[in-house]
Amino acid sequence: MRLFIAILLSKSIIGKIHERELRLSQLCNINFVPPQNLHVTLNFIGETNRVQEIINIIDDICAPKFEYKIKGLGHFRRNDGDILWTGIEDKSAIEKIQQQLTQGLLSNGFKIESRSFKPHITLARRVNISDNNYYTAKQIFCTALTAYAKRISLMKSERKNNKMVYTEIYGKDLL
Repeated sequence: MRLFIAILLSKSIIGKIHERELRLSQLCNINFVPPQNLHVTLNFIGETNRVQEIINIIDDICAPKFEYKIKGLGHFRRNDGDILWTGIEDKSAIEKIQQQLTQGLLSNGFKIESRSFKPHITLARRVNISDNNYYTAKQIFCTALTAYAKRISLMKSERKNNKMVYTEIYGKDLL
């Protein structure tokens, strides 16, 4: 199974992000991530069948529910087109949970990406956008949205009918 640990977004926040995406789609042709797939990745694990070990690591997390802000627009450069994302502000609580998860995963022998953690929500993949349109797009995402993290989710990622489908296979409510 291909797995990752994430914070899922409420329907309300997904709706607000989608409204911004509709405005952005007027600037250029963008293939957005399906709304039900929007999330903040805490740890990408990859292919493994060690589900119970990961559940135990998640269960060891002791953290309260918290508020965070979704704001800004950025991109990761890729040869086949950029990854477009919106950022996370007030990220100290997310970073603390991510560090605890990373430590638990590493101490149990999981291989974790070595690049620094940059909490974000991927909006679209394989994006080619002009600098002028990118500047305008950034204005669409300049006002912060307030979101609440209430749960940590272990997610399964699989391709069905040529589309990525993310399914929660375990969740732990924050305190």
